[in-house]
Amino acid sequence: MKKMLALLVALIVVGMTSQAADAQNLYISLKPDSRFCTSVTFGGDGRGEYILTIDDPEYPDRPWADIHRASFNAGPGNPIIVPVCISTEGRKKGSEAVLKFNLDAPEDNITYTYGVCVSDYEDIDETSLEGSPCALTSVLTDVFSADLIEPERTVLPGEKVSFDLIVSSSLGMTVTLDRADGPKMVIGATSLTMPGEQMVKIDIEAPSDVGDYPFSIKASVVGCDKASCEKTVEGILHVAAEKLGEGFSVDLSPSNVDVIGVRSATYYLTVHNFESIRTFSISFEVPGSIQTDFEPMEISVGEGMTRRIAIVVVPKIKDMGLYYLRGIVQDSDGKKMIAEASLTVDEAASDAQRAAENNPKLKDEADDYVKEYEKDASLDDWEDFNDVIVNYDDSGLGDVSGGDVPLFNWIMVIVIAVAVVAAVAFYIYKKGRVTEDAGPDRFIPLDAQ
Repeated sequence: MKKMLALLVALIVVGMTSQAADAQNLYISLKPDSRFCTSVTFGGDGRGEYILTIDDPEYPDRPWADIHRASFNAGPGNPIIVPVCISTEGRKKGSEAVLKFNLDAPEDNITYTYGVCVSDYEDIDETSLEGSPCALTSVLTDVFSADLIEPERTVLPGEKVSFDLIVSSSLGMTVTLDRADGPKMVIGATSLTMPGEQMVKIDIEAPSDVGDYPFSIKASVVGCDKASCEKTVEGILHVAAEKLGEGFSVDLSPSNVDVIGVRSATYYLTVHNFESIRTFSISFEVPGSIQTDFEPMEISVGEGMTRRIAIVVVPKIKDMGLYYLRGIVQDSDGKKMIAEASLTVDEAASDAQRAAENNPKLKDEADDYVKEYEKDASLDDWEDFNDVIVNYDDSGLGDVSGGDVPLFNWIMVIVIAVAVVAAVAFYIYKKGRVTEDAGPDRFIPLDAQ
């Protein structure tokens, strides 16, 4: 088990902030008998009390999550870092659960769906679709990625601002970009040829009225009607009478990149300083099976300025899997912020194997597809096998083509074996108060994991 395989709400918090008009659902497959934790930074959605609750279908008898209610005070200048863990110990392959996360923050209240599937093949997918976590992680594949760097910005009325959109893929395809919603924008390039990585400028002129202006960009693969071939990239423009800021923010983009074999991927760690010039210590954590060109450093960032660091990572060996990357930024006063992202290796092949794991009828076809993938990975082959998965009547998936997809009305049967309740890990960086139903004696620091 790779110790750095950590997840949960660091990605969820992105969906919980006001930057997302319609929060995406997160689905992950985790190996049996494992425990995965991630750090969650609260304080970016106003100053005051935050209340996090997790609706766990097996709580309190055999919970999946180790935290089900927590409350604390936080703010941009007083961030709080909280580890949240999920345990698959004692659960059989094919077991699954849908957890509901709710964050009651000073400036917003957002509910987020988090689906967990127990499988030998790890994966992560973000989508507006709802349904079986095991089925969705098998049929959804990150054939390309599209993410905004620093998707939330504050500007003055009428000010012009540029966002950077990263689009990348290891497969050959053409990706088109179109405005979906929000203020008028100029997209620097509307047709991109893959494989590779391209960064596109998105220019927006802020409205004259003060307020929050969410916007979205539709990224689509030409000639492909699968759900995986369309992504909605969301951001938000805060228009304020004056640029007031507190603390600093950290962004790690793209949120997930899929590579074939031992190909490299580039991530961008961005530090935005809202206060007077100061020095930041930067570190970057990767699993032992991933190598990177990054070395710890110190940077100075002026008031209202940003610094961006490009970080290249590459798997040491060819091994289908899911890996978590963590950027840690600390200022001279000891205040810390953490941003996380993921790297998947040969996701299309692992999705095929998971589909066969859940439906043995697919085994021969999945094995044939993986052999073809290993010889020459192509979008056409993936589309053909994707059709095979969804055409099985007992898949529970229904129609998952692209476009206006209705939410699944699929009732899951959760197969639960003997569960071992994970020890609760809870760390508060600065002042705050935390309560958990199971009692405070179960909290341990993040560093002790």
